[in-house]
Amino acid sequence: MKYLLLVALALIGCVDTTINLGKVANLPEPPTPAQTVLGFNGNGDVSYACNQSEVAPALVWDVCRFHNFSTTIQQMCIALSYNKGDMLVATSQTICSGPLQVGQTKENYAAFTPKHGREELENQCGSNMILCNMSAREVK
Repeated sequence: MKYLLLVALALIGCVDTTINLGKVANLPEPPTPAQTVLGFNGNGDVSYACNQSEVAPALVWDVCRFHNFSTTIQQMCIALSYNKGDMLVATSQTICSGPLQVGQTKENYAAFTPKHGREELENQCGSNMILCNMSAREVK
């Protein structure tokens, strides 16, 4: 009888306790990962660091900081892209530092709006951009 009681208690503990969460499609996506890209110009004397600053339904906003390590006035231009694996999804307009004095740092930005690739980013990368990676290339 003692063993029967233990088996009964064990079976009671195995009762299905599934909870219906409704449609999975209504669950929010995970938070946007921090997207950052770093690099230098071809001479190695101007650096850039770009960060994904904001992701909204109508806008992806990337802020880039340029810094001049040279002993002369320099400037640099880049284009930011979002890629899904090997597929290019969207590329920004050219972003330039403008003239940088020796040791100077300046910011500029790239905006992906409905006119500049935001809809394609939404379709390919998800609303929070988690399916894509940001990259940059120097534009001369």
